[in-house]
Amino acid sequence: MIENITGWLFRATNDLNGAVSLFQQEQPILDIAIYHTQQSAEKALKGFLAFHNHDILKTHDVVKLVYLCADIDSDFLELLKYAAFLTPHATEYRYFEDIQIAEDVAELLPEKEDVRTSIDYATFILNFVKRKTGKQ
Repeated sequence: MIENITGWLFRATNDLNGAVSLFQQEQPILDIAIYHTQQSAEKALKGFLAFHNHDILKTHDVVKLVYLCADIDSDFLELLKYAAFLTPHATEYRYFEDIQIAEDVAELLPEKEDVRTSIDYATFILNFVKRKTGKQ
């Protein structure tokens, strides 16, 4: 499934590049940037699963995806800390059902340091998958 891994990693890379771009703007768009870090990690891990002809779950749970990858290669367990940090960003800043009206819109945004950390973690996961699949 070489074409699948190529597609997944292309999308994962674009999500990560988008996150970095949004973060580095003069007026950063933090909520969308942090969302794209989660998306990058999710797509990279799904790419690894596709590379190994594994069924791709429709899930945004990066931790669950790490465990599925670890069933193939136990080295993936070292990604659990990163996955646990990134998983909530799939929905945390994207939906407002559980958020009361904030007095200041800034209260609805992630901290800049959390976005920076998310970019670092997503970068690590993407590069990890690229090494494991030989898709440097």
